[in-house]
Formats: sequence, C-alpha cells, structure tokens
Amino acid sequence: MKAERIYYLYAGFVYFFFNMVFAISGVYYVQRVGLNPLQLVLVGTVVETSALIFEIPTGVFADSAGRKKSVILGMMIVGLSFVIEGAIPLFWTIIMAQIVAGAGYTFLSGA
Repeated sequence: MKAERIYYLYAGFVYFFFNMVFAISGVYYVQRVGLNPLQLVLVGTVVETSALIFEIPTGVFADSAGRKKSVILGMMIVGLSFVIEGAIPLFWTIIMAQIVAGAGYTFLSGA
C-alpha cells in the first residue's frame, strides 16, 4: 500500500475517532461521573493547558526520535488516559487523565 494512502486512512481514522470520543466524553462526564458545568469547563481547560505546556518538548522529541516513534508513543499515552478515565470515574482522576491526554495529543501533533 502506498504511503500516501496509509496516511489518509490513518488521518481519517484518527480524526473520526477523536471527534467521536469528544462527543461521547461529555455524556460520560455528566451521566456517569456527575460533573457540573463548571467542572466540565475545568476538564476542557486542563487538557488545553496541558497541550500548550507539552507542545514544545514533544516536538523536540519528534524531531530527534522521528515521527513514527512519536505517533506510536502519542497513541499509547492517549489510550492510557482513556483507561484511567474509565477505570476511576472521579473528577480529580479525570483531571489527571486530561493532563496525560494533553501530553499524548502533543506527541501526535508535534510529529
């Protein structure tokens, strides 16, 4: 399979998956965890702040170790954040998982 086709399949899958996760996460946070609107805003703020903080270090990693390693590591870190959120449905655990997710997203974007 051509590299261009693999990239398009990967990008399509990733964007679809991440958008689906964002939609489902909001329902999960409200229904299962019982977060209020302020807590929902804090969760979003934490993930974006985390991404801002980790963007440069993970970009340096991608430049030195390579795109492939950065993408694989990013997917593993994001997956770990999903496991943490699902295993322990508490507000502070979700905050910590969002910090991990922000770091994982930057491994993907910096590559």
